[in-house]
Amino acid sequence: VLGRLFSTLSTTTRRLEVDGIPVLLSDTVGFISRLPHYMIEAFKSTLEELSYADLVLLIVDVSDPPEKLRLKFDTSKETLSELNVSADKTVVVFNKVDVLSEEEAKRRAKAAGADVETSAFISAKTGQGIENLLKTIKHGVLEAAELEAVLTPEKAANLYEKTKYYGGVVSVKERIVEDGRVHLLVKGPEWVIRELRSSEDED
Repeated sequence: VLGRLFSTLSTTTRRLEVDGIPVLLSDTVGFISRLPHYMIEAFKSTLEELSYADLVLLIVDVSDPPEKLRLKFDTSKETLSELNVSADKTVVVFNKVDVLSEEEAKRRAKAAGADVETSAFISAKTGQGIENLLKTIKHGVLEAAELEAVLTPEKAANLYEKTKYYGGVVSVKERIVEDGRVHLLVKGPEWVIRELRSSEDED
């Protein structure tokens, strides 16, 4: 890590596997308050890709003093809002719980204005909470959207074949309804469901 501010504005992307399913995890620059206007624009251009993500993990250092923690959290939420990143696909992750008790970490998070029930509490150092975070990622990314349809057996078979193209990133449940048609429920990343829905409309 270089010991100077703004040494890089680039995003680092790495491949992560969740239950054997590949996920791309991008680490962006941090959010800093009270930046000059030209620096804000530089950061925003780097962070624009957040709007295309299936899930956004907002990492917050819960060991910061309460006032600093609240400032960082507010700055981050404001920046995400300006970038039109939906709060529904944002998970707040409070890191460094190893230096505090769980009770104190949650107290600080609540005081900062976070929803403790939907937030994740982890320690990147000890691994505490990582398993639960991976489950959150799996649910948020791999089950972010769904397509539900009642189709003729032929159309259901066509749609089912199309889901195979995406491998393990989608889950499919099917059942026969009274008139012989097939009820399909497909869950997967938003971009996959959009493509499947588009192909269904074309058919």
